[in-house]
Amino acid sequence: MAFGKSGLGCYPNFLADHQNHDQEAQIALKTLFWIILLSLVTACAPVTTTTPSQPTRAAPTFTPSRTNHPAPPTATNSPTAAPSPTLQANCLDAALFIEDISIPDNERLENGAVFTKTWRLRNTGTCSWNERYSLIFSGGERMNATDTLPLSETRPNATLDVSIELIAPAKDGAYTSLFALRGPTGQIIPVGGLQTIWVKVLVGNATAAGPALNPATGAENVPVATSAPVSGCSPSQNMAYVNEIFALINAARAEAGLGAVSLNSALSAAAQSHSEDMACNAFVGHGGSNGSSIHQRVAAAGYAPSYSEEIIYAGGGTQAAFTWWMNDGLHQAAILRAEAVHVGIGYTYAPGSAYTSYFAVDFATP
Repeated sequence: MAFGKSGLGCYPNFLADHQNHDQEAQIALKTLFWIILLSLVTACAPVTTTTPSQPTRAAPTFTPSRTNHPAPPTATNSPTAAPSPTLQANCLDAALFIEDISIPDNERLENGAVFTKTWRLRNTGTCSWNERYSLIFSGGERMNATDTLPLSETRPNATLDVSIELIAPAKDGAYTSLFALRGPTGQIIPVGGLQTIWVKVLVGNATAAGPALNPATGAENVPVATSAPVSGCSPSQNMAYVNEIFALINAARAEAGLGAVSLNSALSAAAQSHSEDMACNAFVGHGGSNGSSIHQRVAAAGYAPSYSEEIIYAGGGTQAAFTWWMNDGLHQAAILRAEAVHVGIGYTYAPGSAYTSYFAVDFATP
């Protein structure tokens, strides 16, 4: 009976243990279930903790930074941005040679010498000169002259010293360089009664080919004409000079293949009157002392021109005058004008006047 009790007494303990194991198994299964579920949830969620953070710099924009891209220089920093002088309206351009400040005519220079030529000019017009005005090389021996040289600000009636650096030729000889004043629209500004000023030098052992010339008139070593009339003017003519000029003109025209011009008495009277006006009223120019023009003087002498033109010279003889005219483009063009039919030639000699001798030549076509 005791055996029976002993056996029966173990069964309830076995059931209790079995129930405990079931509970543990269920707990384990539940635990495993949650572990698996959490793992799945974790695997499906975006992982942010293991991904490197984005750079802290700001994303670039399409607008450049002002500090990284400075603005272009302003106009005040650029020397070329300065405004140019404006063109002047309703004024006249004219100039007058006053004196050579350096390198007078026939100055002797060494071969290849570098030198500076300076002219003193007066602005006799009503326009102010500025950088739109310039000195330009016109012809003759260049002597390394620049093509154009801007002028400085010069008001009417003021003087201006115009300087240009030149180089004497390497070969001995007498050389002449011609220069002109050019206005803002390209027009040539007359200097006295002429269209150019010049440099005349003797290089090495060369001798002068002729008298030195005064740029105002072509005279050598004579004072500049004043505005006061010559006291006691006693002009005289020289028909030999008139005939020489007439022959030289037609010889030049024949060489150019042009017809000869005929000497006309009315034109000669107008030219002679103007040469005497210049001699006795101390000026060299195309405008008469009474304000007359070439066209008006020719008409007053009884010639009705469809075309008229005048060239003048003072301070030398016939060959000096004709050489000067033929070496200047505008004067040469007048002598070789195809449409010219008639010519009048005036010559006046006036002792005690500024330039002593004065030529006026009038070309015209009826």
